[in-house]
Amino acid sequence: MGRFKQYRRPLVVMVAAVIADFTARFAFDFDMDRVVPFEAVLFLAGAGTLLWAAGRDKPFSPRAQRLDLWLALTFGLAGVRAGLWAGGMPVYIANLVILGFGIVLGALLFIRSRQTS
Repeated sequence: MGRFKQYRRPLVVMVAAVIADFTARFAFDFDMDRVVPFEAVLFLAGAGTLLWAAGRDKPFSPRAQRLDLWLALTFGLAGVRAGLWAGGMPVYIANLVILGFGIVLGALLFIRSRQTS
């Protein structure tokens, strides 16, 4: 069980986000005009939490640190996408924008991880 201790933090953040998202959906009666802005804030807060925690604690391994960074990236992109949707951007355009951001940021993270390894 000690080997998996390094994955506890990302798992807790993911489970907390899922619980908060489902709770908000039921609390707002699935009114997407109210759920999507909440999701934007929730996902951006999850990204911030993962980045803050990753910078605060010494990582157990480079793999755990990369996992924290990748999850922070995906939470951040999901938050930006939900924010674009809440702002009125059509879904397909917002998805294309996020796809472009994801490819660029993913490539930068990949290059950075190769330079530090």
